[in-house]
Formats: sequence, C-alpha cells, structure tokens
Amino acid sequence: MDWKTLPRKGTWEIDIVEVPELLVKDVALQGLLLVVDVQQGLVRIAAPLAVGESLDAGLSEAVVAPTAPCVPGRPRRIRCRRALRARLRDFSEAVHAEVKVVGRLSTVGPVVESLREHFVSGPPRLPSAPAPWREPVAELVAAAPWTAVSDAVQFLFARGNELLGDAVALLIGQAGEQRGLVIYPDPEDFQGFMQRASGDDPSATWTCWCVHLDPIAEISESHLPMAEHLGLVFDGFALQVFAVEDMAVVPLTGGQESACLAAVQAVLAAWRQHGASLEHRPSVTSLAVEQTEFTVVSVPGGRMDEPGPLLLEAEHRVILEHPDPASGEAPVLILKFTKRNALRLAKMVEGIDALSVACPGGGEVEIIGWAGPRPLGVLARLPDEPGAWDPWRRSRGGWLVISGGGPRRSGVRSRDYVARLEVDFLTNTSDDLGQGMESALLDGASWEGPPERWPKASTVLLAFLGPMGIDQMPLALARQALELGAAVWSAVVSADEGGDASMLDTLLGAFQAAPELVAVTEELVERKRALFAQDRRLFKVDEVDIVLGELKVVVSWTSQLGRPVGD
Repeated sequence: MDWKTLPRKGTWEIDIVEVPELLVKDVALQGLLLVVDVQQGLVRIAAPLAVGESLDAGLSEAVVAPTAPCVPGRPRRIRCRRALRARLRDFSEAVHAEVKVVGRLSTVGPVVESLREHFVSGPPRLPSAPAPWREPVAELVAAAPWTAVSDAVQFLFARGNELLGDAVALLIGQAGEQRGLVIYPDPEDFQGFMQRASGDDPSATWTCWCVHLDPIAEISESHLPMAEHLGLVFDGFALQVFAVEDMAVVPLTGGQESACLAAVQAVLAAWRQHGASLEHRPSVTSLAVEQTEFTVVSVPGGRMDEPGPLLLEAEHRVILEHPDPASGEAPVLILKFTKRNALRLAKMVEGIDALSVACPGGGEVEIIGWAGPRPLGVLARLPDEPGAWDPWRRSRGGWLVISGGGPRRSGVRSRDYVARLEVDFLTNTSDDLGQGMESALLDGASWEGPPERWPKASTVLLAFLGPMGIDQMPLALARQALELGAAVWSAVVSADEGGDASMLDTLLGAFQAAPELVAVTEELVERKRALFAQDRRLFKVDEVDIVLGELKVVVSWTSQLGRPVGD
C-alpha cells in the first residue's frame, strides 16, 4: 500500500513502554512500542519490542493495520521523548509528519499506567467512597492494635445487624505482612478458610473481605498517586479494599464496603475501651454506626458456645497418673489420641494454664481447659470415680500431656508425647461447699467481731479471684479482672444482704452477647455465695500497681450502711 494515498490527520504520541519482567516466547523485551492517537485517545498499536529491534515493523502496522476501531492513516504531527527522536527520523519523513520533542506525553501517560497495572499488580483497589474511610483508618494506623492483638482473636457481631450480621473479623499484622482486617461474612466462610489453612480440607472454599494497609514501597506506581489524591495514604501505608471469592480477587460491592468500614470502626471501639487485654480476655463493646446501634464481642482464641471436646468427638483415652504423696511429684493427666489427632489438639491447647472438672451428670465428668480467666472448652470426658481428683486438689495442679500413642492401648510411652503443659487445678465451687476458703492467703482468717477486724479487703478479693491467676496477668489485665471481681462481689452483697438485685441483673445483662463472660460472671457469683458468704462488705478497687516485682492492690470497702473504709 502506498502511504501517500492514506489520509493525514491529527497528532500521534509514540513511546516505548518499559514493562518489567515481560517475556514473549522466551524473548526478552525492551518493552512495548506504543502509538496513541491524541485526538481520539485510542491506542493504534501496542507491539512487543525486542532488545535491539527496529521500530519499523510496529510503526508500519500503526499506519496500515491499526487496532480497531482506528482506521488506516498517517499523522500530521508526532510527539515523542528526546531519546526516541533519532529512531523516528526515517518514519516521520516517510509519512511527512512534523516531530516535536516534549517532556511529558499527556495521552501516553495514562495508557502506560493502565498497562503497568495490567501486567504488574491488577486494578487499583480503592474504596468507591473514600471520605468516610480517612478518619477511622488514620486512627487504626496510629493505634496499631495488631502489635498487641493477634489474628487468634475473633470479633463477632450481634445477630440481625444489617451491616455485619454473623460476620467474623480478624486483625492482621503480627506476621509483619499486610496490616488491617479480614472479614468473613459468614461463620461457614471462616470455617472454610481454617479447614483450607490447616490442611484438613484442601478443597474448602470461602469468601472474605479485606481491608489492607500495605507499605507504599509495595504499591504500584499508578495506585499510589490515586491513593494520595484521595487521602488514603497514612504514615507510610496505603489503603486497599477488596473481596476474595473462590480464590479470585474482586471489587467490593457498596454494601460490602459499608460492612468493612463498620468492622474497622467496631474494632477501633473495642481497642479504645479494652486495649491489649483483647488478646487475653473476652470483651463486649457497644457502638453506633450509620445511626445503627450494635454490639461487637471479642473472643480470644476462638468461640465455644456449647461445651464439647475441643477435638470434635475424636476417640481418646484418659489416664490419670497419681504419684506417691510422699514423693512430692505432681499428678499427670494423659489424653491419648491417634498421632494425627494428637498433633491437631496440641496446637489447639496452646495457652492452657489450668484445668477444672465439671459434673454434667450421667456418671461422667468433663475436663475443662482454661487460659487465664477464660474457659476454652471441654478437653475430654471420663467416668466419674470418687476421689479421682483428690491428688489434683491437694497439689493444686499437675501436668497435662497430649499423647499420640493411640486411644486403644492402655500403655504410655514418653516418646509418643506431642505436648506437655504444667497446669493449675481450679476447684469447682459446687464441689467445695462447706470446704471453706482454699486460698493460703486466708489461712486462719476470722470474720468474728466488727468488719474492721475482718481480713483486709484486698486480701479477700485476691483470694476470691484466686482461680483467675491475677498475679500472673499483665498489669492492665489484672486491673480489669480485679474491677470485675469487685463489681460481682458487691452486686452479690447488694442482692443477698440488701435485697437489691438490680446491680447483679445489670451486670449479667451487659454480657448477654458474650456467653464466655456470662459463664465467668456466674462462676464468680456462685463462688461468692458458696465460699465468702460471711463477708458482707462492698468492695471498690482504688489502686493496682506492680511494686518491686509484686502486685500491689488497694481496696476500699463499706458495710451496707457504713462509711467507706480504706484498705
């Protein structure tokens, strides 16, 4: 075809786009030869250009066989960078076009960025309505809750909530990769992820919504300017939001985006109120989002609404080993599983530091695992035998061993052990009626005479909360546990001695969305009535501190009608 017969119209911009790590049929490319019609804003040709290759073939194609909907033709003017001027001399003379060197190719620029996104990192993942995100995400970055709260903590939401429903949200960031939140819209999605991650079901699928804060060094060159323009870059991190469905990354819908923003606000509210204790202790936080009141519940290490084996109904054998009392050795509880189940359970019991025994009836007892003040669930069930747990009560603890030696063999071999934990033994209050106060803090204590002669309020409160292991907790967590204990203690005194149950009802009502907190509170109520009924003082925690490595607690008290008295 004679080029002189083709129409001359408009201006073209010509450039070579450097696209990293691009290979075609094992040929290393210098980049793509890009020819754009400025007036139409259309790409006439984007042709791979090998290192050292001439531009002639690609430019000829741009003239006679351009990409649709462009039609054959030649330019009146060509704009290019200075580095390409010499290489375009022959072509410009052939089409009789004027060449102008410019510092910025205004039409090629957006096309280049679009191509880089396509080849490198996919489309930008920015919220469709950025303004509502700026303030909460800035606060999230400044607070950095992931430095203290791991992804083992689940954030759950009140049923029926229009935005989040039964979603499960996790904070991410402790692994040093992306920071932010992952929200599973349904508990089944979360279970699917866990099954896939643990290898139990490699075919499991799930959907999740991601709120990621990525270091700006890892953000694509086109995403960063847009994120900065929208005010979504915070202290070296840029926001990205997206969904993962069937292992593919897709944009969030408007409703999903609103739900993700609500989850960020909920986690921030929980962090403001409870701080680092979220990692160790359940919490309940109320907040309003988009004029809707709802509640977020945090559960460390997962949620167990109903008692049941941590390892779902796996066959097991329970062996209690009791050494000679004169030896001074601690008793041992051995749970024997198949090797695979033992390895799975060993991961799930990490963090257990105490055991208790419950008697549900039917001639069985349940062994409950505890992490601090929180019951994790039932580890195993075994027949109820009189006196079987007396050595544990006397020793106040022992060893929990997970063995992979098989549930059908009664023999025990240490080489089969996959986990060995030293645990305390928490005495069940229903078994302690009439036993008195088991805490050594109150040995020889007397409640005779006026309240001023009774044991110190701080000593009694610490004994009351003994199973929680207050002295082993971080200071902030110990303070919260003591304040909860004092509130429960005073509520019971008001109900039983003063005939006013409103405080107790309010306390239990506040925790209805968190079964774990209700269980802990009810246990404390029973403990107060069973073991401390003779102490009728009202307690208030005034000071909690660590002095010379020891916990210092100051508690003031009043009698029902008396004036406050210091500890």
